[in-house]
Amino acid sequence: MWFYKLHPDYVTNPNVLICPGDPIRTRFDFEAQWYQYPHMNTRVPSCGYGMNYVLRHFHAHNDPLAKSYNIERYGPEHPEWTILMAEVGPDEDIRLVPHPVLGPYQPWRDCGRLVWDDGARPWYSGPTWLTARHLGKINMASMDGGVHRVETIKVLSSPILPRYTDCHGGGLCLFCESNVLHYNFSFAKLWWWAGTLPVYADPYY
Repeated sequence: MWFYKLHPDYVTNPNVLICPGDPIRTRFDFEAQWYQYPHMNTRVPSCGYGMNYVLRHFHAHNDPLAKSYNIERYGPEHPEWTILMAEVGPDEDIRLVPHPVLGPYQPWRDCGRLVWDDGARPWYSGPTWLTARHLGKINMASMDGGVHRVETIKVLSSPILPRYTDCHGGGLCLFCESNVLHYNFSFAKLWWWAGTLPVYADPYY
């Protein structure tokens, strides 16, 4: 998980991974163990922020040097418009979701991830990660290091659509090219991937 890789070289105090306004912050356990292994119990929430999950699935099959998360080599055309991470919910409906091997777990609070839609999958029936805990807004970071105050209450009250007329470059963002259902943050000048796909890139949905 990305936030464990930051500790202890970059983040010495794991408490910085918890939003002070997170209503379930007292449940967090950074050292949550699965058997004898620390940081492995996905039943326990451990981070209040999520990373753009496009980066997890963004890889190239035909290039041996291309790995997941390799944004240094296959970066977006506009990092200042590309979502990197944000505060993650849900704030109230924290339920356990069954898993065929691991048993019940909390999928959106364990791995610190932002999915592009409401989390609807054939294997998932839980709540979305999207929150509006700060008076209808959250803080989102773009890939250039900028921090944006985003009025997510607009997104939560809007339908999830496959394509938007206000997408970057007239439809050049990753999801509008592929017509995938996705949350739209274009009103805040933020997109899941600002620019066309790199050569050989294969987003796995």
